[in-house]
Amino acid sequence: MRGEKYKERLREREYELIASSISDVVGRKSSTLKILEFGCGPGGGIEHLRKLGQLCLIDINKNKRLTVPADVKFFVADIRRTDFGDGEFDIVVSNQVLEYLGPKDAAFSEMKRIAKPDAYFVFSVPTAVWLILATPGQIQKKVANVLVSMLKTNKNGERTKSNASGGACRRQEAGFLNKFAVTGHGFNPQYSYCLREWRKRNWAKTLSSNDFEIVYKAPLLSYGSSHLPLIPPNRLMARLGLSSSYLFICKKRR
Repeated sequence: MRGEKYKERLREREYELIASSISDVVGRKSSTLKILEFGCGPGGGIEHLRKLGQLCLIDINKNKRLTVPADVKFFVADIRRTDFGDGEFDIVVSNQVLEYLGPKDAAFSEMKRIAKPDAYFVFSVPTAVWLILATPGQIQKKVANVLVSMLKTNKNGERTKSNASGGACRRQEAGFLNKFAVTGHGFNPQYSYCLREWRKRNWAKTLSSNDFEIVYKAPLLSYGSSHLPLIPPNRLMARLGLSSSYLFICKKRR
């Protein structure tokens, strides 16, 4: 099981756990409960979230694999600036989206504006563990890309040769080595930054400093890169402290 199938399986399992946690914390399912998922992507959470209430989806672009059922609404929108009215939603959900937002002040402010005073905010986020577990897959992909590049031929049908002049050669060697350097994910491409900031306590600090009260938190799943899926998505490792994704359920701080 590789690539997209691996990713689809782990996202399906994540959404199942997220929806179950929402049900446990919120304590009610209702046709009048209004739920917003932002950054919905291909819609992997639709089947689980629509069971909890009226589901609305937004993303900055419509994913080509997104199929929207008749009872679900979809809008192209940025969570930092929407056309929703004040206090429309009972629950605001995102799965693996916060890491793409960069500065989050505008997004958090907009979420609070469109949510009801007693609304729940549900954030699934990646952890430093995921970054470490995904590193072999990242390296494998980079090596494959370099090998493909090396095998490309020039216009004369010969393999491309490096420039032999001193300074140019050193720059070329440095550039070649950089092709293998591991990177971060989402908004920040620096591996060290993501490794530091994606610790659970730092995610909690980010939420608390933006006036969210954390009412529930739990590990979700352990998994690695979809490019090199060395381990299947599983709960056992997550419960042992090696969780690739983590769930926070919050309310507005009063």
